[in-house]
Amino acid sequence: MNSMSKRRCVILLLMGLTACGGKEQVSSEDQQDAAFADLRVAVDDTVTDEASKSEVMQLVDELESDVDKLREILVMRRAEIRRLNADYDVTREDFLNFANETEVRIQENRRNVLAARARLVNATTQEEWNVLTKVETKAMKTIIQSHQGL
Repeated sequence: MNSMSKRRCVILLLMGLTACGGKEQVSSEDQQDAAFADLRVAVDDTVTDEASKSEVMQLVDELESDVDKLREILVMRRAEIRRLNADYDVTREDFLNFANETEVRIQENRRNVLAARARLVNATTQEEWNVLTKVETKAMKTIIQSHQGL
């Protein structure tokens, strides 16, 4: 068994142990982590050229970082909206300014996520992407669902 296969086995084992670990619901962050882990395994299985694989893995890391930043903004927005709603001295203008500034940050970050995804697509061959798109689509659906409550 080569080192990549061993790593894959360890990841699958840890995911299995985590899944069987109890009755607690899986957090949205854990769902996101699992989606990116699945994508990395698919890249490892699909991209055969080592230089390309390294580049694609780096791009997956960048995409995950951009998605993490988006999550942070969404969590911060939710907390700040609650704080503003609880403060009787906050004016409508204060609230609207916060909402507008936050929306600009969210839209900018979404553009970063889309650009990172485009770089990922461009770094693969058509045949590789045809295989990866199934896993990537499932991963993105999972991430979108995990962000919907934020």
